[in-house]
Amino acid sequence: MATVTTVFALIVFVFWGISVLIHRSKVVTAKLIDINEVSEQVSMQYYSLEYFYPVATYEFVYKGKQYSTQLTSFNRFKYRQCALSPSGSKRPDADFPWRSAKVGSSIDIDVRTINPKYSYIGQWYNNRAKRELKILTALVWVALPLALVWVYEQNF
Repeated sequence: MATVTTVFALIVFVFWGISVLIHRSKVVTAKLIDINEVSEQVSMQYYSLEYFYPVATYEFVYKGKQYSTQLTSFNRFKYRQCALSPSGSKRPDADFPWRSAKVGSSIDIDVRTINPKYSYIGQWYNNRAKRELKILTALVWVALPLALVWVYEQNF
């Protein structure tokens, strides 16, 4: 039993180390250069919904080097919001976080320490993206090490 516990602790430590290196980010203040809102119609079975997401360009300095990054339609699924709330009522216009941001203003961004050009604006993430991050974290920290311990017990 002590061997299984030791292996489990080592696996958790390895996953922790890898996740710290890969997903480590630092909050930095950036200057918003340009911001636009794009809308798209998403067809459902009997109706369509209009979704909105930001397209923004911002600049920041990290470790003495200047970076310019753009949120594009490629990562719109993390940011897009529907005009309807989950209860079905129409949201007020100010409910989208990027609508209150002005060109030239400062925003806090999360900068990946390994590759700063892949920064993101975590405070603008929609609820689905935040929920998916929590689920992925739980899988990496709990389910995967437990599965590896189970495989280890079955084979040894």
